Order: sequence, then structure tokens, then C-alpha cells
Amino acid sequence: DGEAACRAAKTVQRLRRDGETRKLLVLNFRIVPLHLACVWAVPPDLEKQGTPAAKLLASFVGGMSDGERNSRLKIIPRILQGPWPVRKLVGENSPAILGKGIPISYFSSANELEISVSIAASSAAQRISRVMMRAGTAIDIELALLIEGRAEEELPEQIMGGFRVARAQLNSVRTVDPANGEGISPGPSRPAGLPST
Repeated sequence: DGEAACRAAKTVQRLRRDGETRKLLVLNFRIVPLHLACVWAVPPDLEKQGTPAAKLLASFVGGMSDGERNSRLKIIPRILQGPWPVRKLVGENSPAILGKGIPISYFSSANELEISVSIAASSAAQRISRVMMRAGTAIDIELALLIEGRAEEELPEQIMGGFRVARAQLNSVRTVDPANGEGISPGPSRPAGLPST
């Protein structure tokens, strides 16, 4: 499963070994046979910030139910470069609730929350990923994540994190041996920090 794949890749373990102590938010897109894992560090003073977005994020990584997480986790894709079929399928700056049509599992501990997105379980998401993978090096895409605010006291919404994939060389992706995590490329030594305000 997604959690096992992240554990096998030793993504979080490497960060902990390198001295990272903050709570980590892991977003794992399971695009069989690939996994795209992004890691952000949650600000330690999140609950003290007092902003609507900070309070929502604290609830999301803390006690929010999985059902509510599914109904609130929102993505905004932005195609910076790519062929027309990709732009048409993905949409331009079109917000979408990620859990509305794609199964998501959450694996929570005191120090991590993994959001495991099963692209393979959604025919629409599979179609988009196939088109994007075929286009490969012609695509430059940014993806922003935020938590949907519903009540007045939860607004304005604020982007909690994002990442960019520019002209990915999918044929250079290495496999990971689940037994020992060998074969994975080193990647960045530290996670990105979530916005502090």
C-alpha cells in the first residue's frame, strides 16, 4: 500500500536521520507502478499563529476525521507548459476537492501524517496520469494544496504547500527494493516548510 511504499523508500526515515524533528506532512500520489511523494514540515507554532488557515491546518493534521479531510483537501493545478490534451484534461487553475473522486487513505502518527492518494483506483485520474506520462518531458506543472474553508471564520483560504514537476524524465526513475529501500535516488535532504502565516 501507499504507507508501505513510503516506508520502503525510507523518505521520512532519511529526513529524521538528517536531524529533522518537526511534524511532517507527506503527500503520496500512487500512480502504479510509480509513487510521487512530497514532504512538508509543519510549523511547530501552528496553533499559536491564530490565522484561519493555520487553525484549519492544525485541525487537518491533528484531530480532523478522514471523511472531513477528504471533503476539504483541495488542489489547484497550473500547467506552465504542456500540450493541449494535457491542458484540457487537467484544466487551468481549476480548484478541485481531491477526495471527491479519488480514494485517499490517511496514516497518522505523533510525528507524521501521510496522505496516500490512490490514482490507480480512479479511472478519471488514471486517464489524466496516462496522458501526462506520455507527454513526459513536454510538461511543466505546479500543484498547490489548501484546505477548503466553509465558515466565515475559516476564511480566507491559504495555500498550505505546493510543488512543481518540470519536464520529468520518467525513464530515469529508479525502483525501490521494499526490503531495504536500496536503489532510490538521494533526493533533497530536507522537506519544504509549510507557510508560517
